[in-house]
Parts: sequence; structure tokens; C-alpha cells
Amino acid sequence: MEDPIIQQRLAAASAIPPSQRSPEVAAFIECCELQSELARELQQQGTHTSRQQQGMTDLKLTRSCFLSPTGTLWYRPAVYNSAAHQLLSAAAATLASHGAPGGSIRALVESQFSIKTLLLMAAGDPTTIRFVEQEPAATASYLLPIYNRIVDRMQQPAVAAQLRRELQQLQADSPRTLLSYEELLAYLTEVAFKLAAKVLTVSAMVHGSTTVDHRTASALTAVANSASILPQLVPGDLHWDFTATSAAQLHLSLNNSAPQELQSLAPIVSRMTQLLERAQQQGRDYVVAGCGYQLAGISYPYGKHFARHGHVAESMHPPSAFLGWLQQEGQAHARCRAVLPKQWMGLLKGMQASALAQKPTLERQREQGDRWQERTFIEASEAAAGLLKPGVPEGSLATAQGVLQGAAEDKEA
Repeated sequence: MEDPIIQQRLAAASAIPPSQRSPEVAAFIECCELQSELARELQQQGTHTSRQQQGMTDLKLTRSCFLSPTGTLWYRPAVYNSAAHQLLSAAAATLASHGAPGGSIRALVESQFSIKTLLLMAAGDPTTIRFVEQEPAATASYLLPIYNRIVDRMQQPAVAAQLRRELQQLQADSPRTLLSYEELLAYLTEVAFKLAAKVLTVSAMVHGSTTVDHRTASALTAVANSASILPQLVPGDLHWDFTATSAAQLHLSLNNSAPQELQSLAPIVSRMTQLLERAQQQGRDYVVAGCGYQLAGISYPYGKHFARHGHVAESMHPPSAFLGWLQQEGQAHARCRAVLPKQWMGLLKGMQASALAQKPTLERQREQGDRWQERTFIEASEAAAGLLKPGVPEGSLATAQGVLQGAAEDKEA
């Protein structure tokens, strides 16, 4: 059954002339077209498909996931459910390998590291796996090391060369290239980042800390990979630049025990403001909104450092600048809501809460001379006492929760 809200947004998006569509609007339309095509093929073919047909099915759904800012768009749920069942069935038939128990996803990846398996992993993504089979083995903490391992092996030259050939062969008869090797690696890296956000959030909420231990080590690896790899894989793409910058900020926040590390938030803010300007020039409202929310969300540790240490650098942004960015993102967010699916708004919604929580403090700082003043931060901290558990770095939990919120709302109507 078609979702009426998505249909309404799709109609609004399709009414925009192709030359005036933002990449997000174009991606929304293509995602729906790909899933409609897959739903028709699923109905016609059923479960009896050839190896080539299954590979192309997984490739099309992976492209749909790659195009989505949040990884998935539940437009045709049957397509996602089928992909997840295919992955779980393939895993169930796998013998024990490299220390991995038989019948597990880990054993499948270790024993059959091919484009077919990677596309199965990409199409039957973690959100879908947990939806169709609520088993302990399908939790983020179990899947994250597997995705980290995939990302690591895909960067090995000999392995990459073989996988590239397999991907090219799969698409040899296709009228267009659906996905490049770099795009596939970028998507799987982002999947690991989202799993890491869940692991870090659970660690912070349950254990009161995001410090490095056996629970968070894999998460920190995934965050570091996203910060370093993504800009190289899809250079110049604003969505991936934003994800990489967000990952860099989260990685920094999780290691902010020293004052000099808090000071290095300045380059993150600089990168985010440059990205915001590029997004405005290109009419990328979704990225504009994300940048504005992210900037407001990290204004607290950024301004607190300058207030505490008395630094007044030429490149330092005053409180009023962050309020200006917050206003801009609100306008961009409203435009996105008119033409993009509600599911894609989950990421922005998660970041919005953190950003708006900083607004009263920013307004007070602006009213008191538009300078970062420590006493204002102290008052804000006292007012917010008890909201965060001890050991949770300022700004880190909000970033992780923003990413997690996007994944959590992927299946909402």
C-alpha cells in the first residue's frame, strides 16, 4: 500500500522542473522510481531469480540507499524485506569460517568476500535486518565490527582490483552505471558510521560514558574512517563532505580531555561554515539545514573554550554568527519539508533539538556584548544540570543522537 504522505511529497517534487531540482529532490524521485521498478520485478520473478538478476536487484536497491541522506527510504517496504531475507538466508547457509560460527553474517562476509556479498550487505542494511529479525546477532554492536572489516578490506589494493572487475562485469549490460566502486565503499563506510552512532549513544545513556573500552573501540574506528575516507571517495559532493565533517567533529568531541583539543574545534567550525556557503550557492537546502544545526549544536564547547582561555582570534566567530546560521537553517528546513519525505527529515529533526537547546545561551551571549563569557556558560550548565550523565563529552552525544534519530525514523510514514 502506497504511503499517502510520501505520494504527496513525491507529487510536489516531481512538479519541480528538472533544471530547478536540487540533488536531494532528484534523489528522492530516483529512489522512488528504483523501488517501484524493483517492486514490479519482485512481483514478476518471485523468489526464482538468477545470480545476475539478484545482483542487479541488490545493486539497484543499494543505489537507492546511496542516494538517500539517511540511507533508506521506505517507499516500497516489500523490496527492503526481500533484500534482508536474502541476506539472512545466505548467512544461514554459510559454514563456519575464520573463527566465525556457521550460519552467521560474519561467516558469510569472511568466506565469500565478493561484490555479490557486499551488495547483499548493502541492500539488506542494518535497519532492515533488525526490522525483519529481532535477534541478538542483528544488533549494532554485532554488525559494526563486520562493516569495519568490510571497509578495511575494500581498501586493500589487490582486493579492490578484483571487486572493481566484478562490479564492472555486473553492470556491463546496464544502460548506465548505477554505482561506482568508490560510491559503494562510501555507502558502506556511512553505514558503519550510523552503527557507531547507535553504539556510542547506548554507551552514553546506559553506561554514562563514551570513553574507549571494548564497547566503543569499534565505534571510534568507524567514526575515524568516515572522517578520513569519505572526502577522498566522493570528492566535492556536499552530502558526503557534511557527513565527513560531522564525523570529524564527533571524533574530536570523544577525545576532548585536553584544552588544546577543544580549541581545535575552530577548524571544524571553519569547515562547516565553508560547506554552508557552498550549499547556499548551490541551493542545497538539506545541507544548509544540517550545517546550521550542527554549528549551533557545537557552539557551546566552541565558545566555552574561547571564554575560558580568553582567546580572541581574528577567525573566531561571535555568538551572533551562530544565531544567524541557526535562523538560516530553520528557513532551509521548512523548504525541505515541503518536497522531501518525512523519513529524510529525521536526521535534521534529531540535530534540531540539540541546536535549539543552545539558542537561549547564544541570545544571552549576544545581549551581553556579543562575546563569549564564561559566567553565561556556568549559568547555562547549572540550569541544564543532570541532563547529561557524567563522562559524556559536551556535544558528542548530541551528534551521535542526531545521526541515530535519522536511522530511527527511516521506517516512519
